[in-house]
Amino acid sequence: MSENHFMHCDQQQAPCRSRFAEIVDKSINGVIVLDGAGVVKFANQAAGKLLGRPAPELLGKPGELLWGEGADGELLIAREDGETVAAEIRMVETGWGEGTSRLAFLRDITDRRRTEEALKTAIARLEEEKSKSEAIIAAIGDGISIQDTGFKIRYQNQIQKDLMGDHVGEYCYRAYANRDAVCEDCYMIGSFLDGSIHTVERCYTIDQRAMHFEITVSPLKDAEGKVIAGIEVVRNITERKQTEEKLKFMSSHDSLTGLHNRSYFEQELVKLERSRHFPLSIIMVDVDDLKAINDRLGHVAGDVLLRQAAVLLRETLRCGDVVARIGGDEFAVLLPDTDEQTVQAVLARIREGLRLWNYSHSTSINLSMGIAVAEDGKELLEALKTADQRMYQDKLARTGRPLRRTL
Repeated sequence: MSENHFMHCDQQQAPCRSRFAEIVDKSINGVIVLDGAGVVKFANQAAGKLLGRPAPELLGKPGELLWGEGADGELLIAREDGETVAAEIRMVETGWGEGTSRLAFLRDITDRRRTEEALKTAIARLEEEKSKSEAIIAAIGDGISIQDTGFKIRYQNQIQKDLMGDHVGEYCYRAYANRDAVCEDCYMIGSFLDGSIHTVERCYTIDQRAMHFEITVSPLKDAEGKVIAGIEVVRNITERKQTEEKLKFMSSHDSLTGLHNRSYFEQELVKLERSRHFPLSIIMVDVDDLKAINDRLGHVAGDVLLRQAAVLLRETLRCGDVVARIGGDEFAVLLPDTDEQTVQAVLARIREGLRLWNYSHSTSINLSMGIAVAEDGKELLEALKTADQRMYQDKLARTGRPLRRTL
C-alpha cells in the first residue's frame, strides 16, 4: 500500500485493499467507511476537504459528530473553520473487516444550493415585479389586452374583462365582432405589418347601449425586434363623445325649439349653393302676434307658442328638409330637389296642419309664409330675398300689419 493510503485508512482494525484505496482516493466525492459502531475507519482526501479537516484526523471519530445523525439526504456541515457547506450523503452497507460496515458517499452541493437559492430569489423578484406590473396595469384605468399574431387573445386585465367580457383564449374577431374571419378594417393588422402604434375609435353595443371606445394598439417585439403580439389599450370615451355631441348639437340648434339655428342655416346655404340639389325651394315663416302674446300673457306663453310652431313645421316637412329658427319669431325652410309645384304642395300641408291644430287646441297658431324657387346656386340668395318679401306681403294681406324688420 502507498504512504498516501496509510494516511486515510485505519490499519489497526483491518487491512484495506490497495486497489480500493487507489480508486477511492482519486474520487472527487468524499468516501468514508463507518464500522458497525459508526466510527470512521476510512476517509479519502475529498472527504477531508469537504469536512474541513485532514483525512487522517477523521479516523476514529464518530460519524454523527462530523455531520450529524441521519442517512440518505442533504445536510449542512458546520466546519471547524467556521464555513458551512451543503453536502449530499448516500449510505450503503458494505463489508469492511469483520462485521457489517457502512459506506458513506459525500458530494459537495454548496454551489448548487447557492445557485438554487439565487434562482429562487430571482423567481421571487420576477413574481414581485409581475405583481407590481399587474397592479400598475390595474391602476391605469383602461382596458388592456394582448393578442398574438394569430389574433388570439392571450391576456386581459380586469377592466378589459369588465368592458368586453372575459375572452382569454378566444380569437378577437369572434369575441368582439362575432365573425369567422379577421375584420377587413382590423387596426391590429396595421400594427403587425409596420410595427408602429395605431389609434382608432370604435362604437360597440353593450347591454343594448351604444358605447364609444378609443383603441390604441402597440406592437410587442422580441429581443430580435420581431413583432410577436399586439398590446391593445381600450379607453371608454362614451361620456366624452356624448359631451361632444351635446356641444355640437348646442352649437347648431336653437335651445328653445330644438330646430337648427341661424348659424347652421347659413352654413347649409353655402353648401347647397355649391351642390347639385336644384331646383331648391325656400319657405320663410313668421309667427303672428308673438309680441302681443308676450305683452299680454308673458314670455313663457310666447315660448310655448314658438315651440308649438316648431313642432308643427317639423312634423309637416320631410326628413331631408332643413328647418331653422333664424330670429325671434322667424323660421326658414330649405327644401333641396324641390320645384314650384312640390313646394306649393308642402305649403298646403303646413296650412292644413295649422287648421287642424287650431281646431283641436285652445291656443291658436298663425303663420305668415312666403315661398321662392332657385334653379341653381346663382339664384339662391335672390330666392331667399323673394321668399322673405312674399312672407311680408302675406302678413300684410292677412293682418294689415307690416313686419317690423328686414331680412
